[in-house]
Formats: sequence, structure tokens, C-alpha cells
Amino acid sequence: MADAQPVTLGTIAALAGVSRMTVSLALRPHTRISQPVREKIQALARQVGYRPDPTVARFMSYLRTAKPHCPRSVIGFLHCMRERAPWKHDQRFSKFYTSATQRCETLGYKLDEFWVNEPGMSPRRLERILNSRGIEGVLLTPLLQGGSYAALSFAQLAVVAIGYSVLKPQVNRVSANHFHATSLALENVEARGYRNPGLYIRKYVDETYGHQIAAAFRYHEYRFARSSKSWPSLIAGDMDKNEFLQWVDAKKPDVVLGPSLAQLEWLKEAGYRVPEDIGYVNLSRLEEDAGCAGIILNYEGVATAAVDLLVTHINHGQKGIPKVPFSLQIEGEWMSGRTIKKSRICSSVLNNKQFPARRETGNYCSRPGKFSLT
Repeated sequence: MADAQPVTLGTIAALAGVSRMTVSLALRPHTRISQPVREKIQALARQVGYRPDPTVARFMSYLRTAKPHCPRSVIGFLHCMRERAPWKHDQRFSKFYTSATQRCETLGYKLDEFWVNEPGMSPRRLERILNSRGIEGVLLTPLLQGGSYAALSFAQLAVVAIGYSVLKPQVNRVSANHFHATSLALENVEARGYRNPGLYIRKYVDETYGHQIAAAFRYHEYRFARSSKSWPSLIAGDMDKNEFLQWVDAKKPDVVLGPSLAQLEWLKEAGYRVPEDIGYVNLSRLEEDAGCAGIILNYEGVATAAVDLLVTHINHGQKGIPKVPFSLQIEGEWMSGRTIKKSRICSSVLNNKQFPARRETGNYCSRPGKFSLT
């Protein structure tokens, strides 16, 4: 008996009475094809048992990504900061914007800033501007100073959020892996002999990150605690120096995991010797924070992955708010420093002990300058 002939796009096109291009667009699915026609072609494809060739699909995706784009191929970089071009003054935003710009250029796109809070800018006006510019996709950047994107319509746009602070709309997002970051920090301080670490974070931050930091802290308390005494934590409403120092005096942590360099300065101003009296770890350290131990959250990797994900959505015609949004988390990297005791174990071993920089989980490699999808 002769083998059955494979079902191709041409087969479906002949049965549906349309062109191969129409079938191809309908199966992606692309909004250039009306919904009734897409549904008809998709149903016919299922009926005849069509299965796409993954090798061909990868090749076509490569061609769509690698080919040069016209000057109108622009990706929008939306932000709700209090000023235009916030990357000029905010280090985190600078890393997001610079890395996103470089990745867009590599893929043939141009990245343009759109200031949502610009005087005179309304949601409808911004939507008209995006449409008139022919923009197919936008990045929603972190809401570091409040604000919202909820009033905007994204029905005709591919959209990806950066970070956890963009709660509405609920879209696919790329963010730092804060559970991994906190775990990596605790692995390192435990290896240096600390036995009573304390956690200091804002309540808003803890809630925004889905309690990842607090959850990792309590998980490692269970793993490492050598007594029934709970590790101290202060989940504060605001960053208050007096409240912080009172907590340190009362609970006496031997090392504090905190959100910034400000807490390190508070300890020094109060007369604590760091690391002789108490250690300090910055959970969101920047490379520029020389001397302070902490986690570099790899903002460059987050921005690069966000652009890659957005371009994938554009290439596949995925627009609007997804029914089931997902998150891609990028792992950070431990950096030792003078604010904690010296390690008994090589830092390269600690970085890979139980939380390696790159694992086969679909994450991007966290080492600066090396990004690759697994």
C-alpha cells in the first residue's frame, strides 16, 4: 500500500479555495485574515490532519526575524515616569533602555520612547500616534514612580511587560527571578557562617513580586535554621530609618538582606561596623555599587529577553491581551563584597552550587553579554 501523501499548505489551500499565503497567515494566526476565514481554515487543517514541519517553521521564523525591516518598523518603549528620557538619571532604566535599543537594532527594529504622562497626552491620542506610526508592538516598562497603562487599548498591538509592577493589563512579561536571587544570597551568607539573617523589604515590593523574596527567605530558614528561633524579618510600609534601626537593635540579625545601599549607610551612621558587627547584602545591587555584596539582577538580560519575546509575538501575529499570560524569569548573579565576611568556599562554586547561572529552564544566561534561549 502506498504511503499517504503529506498534507501541505497547498493541500489545504486547494480544499479551501484560497491561496497558500492565506492559509499560512490563517494558521499563525495573523489578523490580516478575517476571523471567520481563519476559523474555517484552521478547522479544515485539523480535519485533514495537517501538522507543521518544525524545521521549516524555525527557518521561516528566522527569515522573518533576520530580514531587514523598513524604517517604519518601530517598537514602542512606553513609560510612566515623571520626566521624558528617564534613563538619563535612573541607572535601572538606563540598563533597560540601552539593552532594549541594542537588541532592537540587532533584529532590524528601531526603539522609540513614548511618554504616557506627557502633558497633553491622553490614552486615545497615544493610541492614534502608535497606529499612525505603524507600530506593531510595545514594551511596557516598570512603574517605578507609579502610574498605569490600564486605560490604553492593546487590541491591535503585540505587547510585553518588563517586571512585575505592571499589574494591568495582564500581559506576558519578562522579569528578574527574585526567588532565585534571594536564595542565591542566602546560600552565600550561610556559607560564610551567618546563622541569623534578617530580611528588610517594603510591603509594596513584596506584594508586587508575588512574595517571591519573603517565600525564598522562609524556605531557606526551614533548610538552614539550626534552632527553633525564627529568622527576623521586617516587611515595612515605608523605608523608615528609625524603624529599621530599632528592628536591628531588637532582633539582632548578624546579616541584613535589604533593597538598596541606603540601609548600609543607616547602619554605618548608627555606629555599626560592617562587616565586623553586622553584614549587609543588597538584593538589587548595580555593578556600580563597588564594595557591597549583593545580587546583580541582570536588567540587561531582562530587557533583551523582553524584546525577543515581543518580536516573536509580532512575527506570529499575536496581538492584544492573552487569555493565559505567562512570565519569563531571568536569573541574577551573586557578587561578593566587603560588607560580609570572607567565604570559606570559592564564590564560583557558590554561584553554581544549587542555583547555576544558566539552567535548562528556558531562561536566559545570566552572565553579562551572553544571552541565549534554551
